[in-house]
Amino acid sequence: MSTFPPLERNVGRSRRMTRTALASWGASDLADSAELLVSELVTNAVRYGRGAVSVNLALTGSALHISVADFGAGLPTARDAADDDSNGRGLAIVTALCEQWTVTTRLTGKTVSCRLDLPL
Repeated sequence: MSTFPPLERNVGRSRRMTRTALASWGASDLADSAELLVSELVTNAVRYGRGAVSVNLALTGSALHISVADFGAGLPTARDAADDDSNGRGLAIVTALCEQWTVTTRLTGKTVSCRLDLPL
């Protein structure tokens, strides 16, 4: 797990951490999709959450589990972005790439998790 301040520059840090972890686990074939998922979830936590952001990656025999936590109470909601909108597509990207995503509320915030299945 990695925890860092809610700064925009840490979105890139989380992408690099994801790529490095997957390479060390021998799962580099997941890196592009996983990096995009982490980037979108961390961006949401930095922009709309509160406090420190934590990223946890867990590789099982069938999937990569990604969890991003922050201390904000607001829950993420998917939006329909217009063609000329500069943002608002993050959760649509997450939905398109992963098998499922969930939000778990905690006493002090929330965790957004998703599962990226390993290729057959």
